Amino acid sequence: PVVQPPEIPEASRRINAFTFDLLHRHAARTNAPANAVLSAQSIYHGLAMSYVASGGKTRIELSRAVGFPLDHAGLLTDLKKLREDLHRKPERGRGPQLVMANSCWLDDRIAVYRKEYLRQIEEFFDVEPEQVAFAEPEKAAARINRWVSKQTRGRIKTVVQAEDFASRSVGQILDEAAFVLVNAVWFKGAWQNGFKKENTASKPFHVDETTTTAAPMRQKRGNFLYAEDEDFQLLELPYQNFTYSLYVLLPRKPAAVETWLPKVTQDSLLKMMSAALERSVDVVLPKFESRCHLDAMEMLQSMGVREAFDREAANFDWMIHKRR
Repeated sequence: PVVQPPEIPEASRRINAFTFDLLHRHAARTNAPANAVLSAQSIYHGLAMSYVASGGKTRIELSRAVGFPLDHAGLLTDLKKLREDLHRKPERGRGPQLVMANSCWLDDRIAVYRKEYLRQIEEFFDVEPEQVAFAEPEKAAARINRWVSKQTRGRIKTVVQAEDFASRSVGQILDEAAFVLVNAVWFKGAWQNGFKKENTASKPFHVDETTTTAAPMRQKRGNFLYAEDEDFQLLELPYQNFTYSLYVLLPRKPAAVETWLPKVTQDSLLKMMSAALERSVDVVLPKFESRCHLDAMEMLQSMGVREAFDREAANFDWMIHKRR
């Protein structure tokens, strides 16, 4: 049967468009990691918490680059509903576990923060502001990292370093860490139709047109939603209870990721998903573990977000009432 994907909410379409922009820019970078895991959802939510406090050119740049609507009232409501939908438990039996958590760390010895802003992020992002002394950078970093480690069940242990909060003040010019927004995502799920360990074997994996390496490959045969066109093959691998799915996109011919990824867009992927049919498929999937650190600031600047990273020009006046 043909299975039509559900209608995608406006907030999700915005996040998907931002996701593909990030992927394309990452793949085009010189010396980009061969394997990368990008959580655009996490970056989008983190930027949204900053966007609601922005103004002037800072706000316009964020809106154009990330896809935020100029009026953020609807955005806040949509993101709250999206997070609640993602956290909704499956109706029957056990299913995948997902945690998307936000936190806010502020030092009120540096500035006085607007109560309306703190109320908004608490209501719409489920954030409870935490007091921290950035003048003690080792302790501040340790507290934030413990929070992230707890939310990700120990998978991510470090997101900030003490030197991230080092003072940059010169003379009468105050430049101190005062406010940190953090987003963490954790997911754990079992396949609806799992792979058997005894069906894992070393097989060739094609990195690009000329490079092949041996990799442990999991194998199984089953009925899955499958689609293809002249460039790609698409396979849906559902998790337990069909709550979430992994979509695997395979180029028809071995090629470096930076050569074929620009062809993939939100619309082209949705078109393939809509055309998917349930078929008997032989699945051979590499078993892998990926750990990487990516500097989102560089990619965001290439997308046109510049003033937000300028210490003198950045306009987040709706966040701070006054500096101490």
